[in-house]
Amino acid sequence: MSGYLGSQIPSFVSDVTSASGDFTIGSDLTVNSDATVSGGIYLGGTGSANYLDDYEEGNWTPVIKFGGNSAGQSYSANVGKYIKVGDLVTVFGVVLFANKGTSTGNVTLTGLPFSATDWTNVTSIEGGTFVCSFSSGLSNLYNPLMFAVVGGNTVANAYSSTSDGGSLDDNVDNTKFSNSTGLRFSGSYYVGPV
Repeated sequence: MSGYLGSQIPSFVSDVTSASGDFTIGSDLTVNSDATVSGGIYLGGTGSANYLDDYEEGNWTPVIKFGGNSAGQSYSANVGKYIKVGDLVTVFGVVLFANKGTSTGNVTLTGLPFSATDWTNVTSIEGGTFVCSFSSGLSNLYNPLMFAVVGGNTVANAYSSTSDGGSLDDNVDNTKFSNSTGLRFSGSYYVGPV
C-alpha cells in the first residue's frame, strides 16, 4: 500500500518511511538537504520511457591517435568532462598538442568514458557527433572538424571537408595536424540498449 502525504509535510518530521517504500506526494515537495534514491525516478509519467535510473558526472582523458597509435606524443592539455543522464552521454574536451609525435594514419579520438551502443546495425558510425568549437594548427581542412562515435567502442573517427562547402572526408590523417594543434569540442552519444 502506498502512503499518501498531503499538501505539506510537517516541519518537525525528519524521516518518513512506509512498509512498501512507496509514497505519493500530493503537492510540491521541498527538500532542504541531500536526497538519496536507491532506485530510479519516474518523471512526467509512470511508463518505462519516463524512468530515470542513472545520473553521473565525471572526468575522462581524450587522446588523439594517428592510425591507432600515439608514439612520441605530448600534450599541453588533454582533459575532459562528461555528464551521463540515463542512456545519453554528453562529453566535453580539450586537446592541445605540445608534440603530435611520429605516428601516421587516420585521426581518431579515443578514451571516451563509455562504449557507444551499436544500435543501427547499418554502419559502425552511430548517432553521436562531436563538433569542435575551436581548432587551430590544422592544415588543408575546412571547419568544422567533427568526430563520429564508432558503435561498440570508446573511439570516434575524424571527419572534415577539404573544400569549402565540399562533402565530408573521413581520411583526416596526421598530415593535417601540427605540433601546435588545439581542439575544443563537445557532443553526445547513446549508450543504452538496442
